[in-house]
Amino acid sequence: MVSVPAGSFSCYEIREYPVNDTNSSSYNIFYLSAEVGNVVKSFSYNNGVVSNEKALLSFHYNGSNHESMNNSNTPGFEFISFVASALIIILIRRCLIK
Repeated sequence: MVSVPAGSFSCYEIREYPVNDTNSSSYNIFYLSAEVGNVVKSFSYNNGVVSNEKALLSFHYNGSNHESMNNSNTPGFEFISFVASALIIILIRRCLIK
């Protein structure tokens, strides 16, 4: 868990080193959250000392998730199936009456 002013988030830690130099004392650390859909916190190190720190202050993520899909105003499969079935029944009855 990474805590920032925007809240606490479960994150993946990613370390970025200069090309072909994983022993360098200059590197970046990024904390990525799936919930936020972006970097939540980052640090830049030069010679092993933090030279820059960034933290998420607030966010609004419009990415879809299971809950938002269930609460949307889009008709569900059941409703579409019901309408299609009703139309088929009406068409069959019209054909039988003629």
